[in-house]
Amino acid sequence: VGSSGRLRQSLRSSMRAAPVLMLYDADCGFCTKSAHRTHLLGLRVEIAALQDTDLVALGVEPARSLAEVPVVDESGRIYWGHRAIARALQTGPLPVRLVGSALDSRAVSPVAARAYRWLAANRGRLPGSDGTCGLDKPENVSSLDLERWRGSA
Repeated sequence: VGSSGRLRQSLRSSMRAAPVLMLYDADCGFCTKSAHRTHLLGLRVEIAALQDTDLVALGVEPARSLAEVPVVDESGRIYWGHRAIARALQTGPLPVRLVGSALDSRAVSPVAARAYRWLAANRGRLPGSDGTCGLDKPENVSSLDLERWRGSA
């Protein structure tokens, strides 16, 4: 299967995508504002703060979640960083799904990964940030109503 065939397959599966849970660092202004704007893109995601989520129950690594955004799909699969953003975008309307599929494609993924790492490393300096981020607060992780989230899918 060529790359265009893989893209079509990815699009077909993303069109049937179940809602996903996107976790964000509530101690980061940029992260919080970004998470709360997902509805503007028409994404079918539930958002929850890391600090209000039982990360262990979800299988999410607490320390890693402060450095990279995690997205958990209905099956429990966890996506990290730029792939998490791509997976969330794949729940939106067709133009947004196309962007999500492109971000996860073999051609674009390496560039998307570098761009994501730069954004993550500089998130405290980005618009919307108040200069404080939870990167140095791994004790910030507690409990989300996991059954409520699973039941909403």
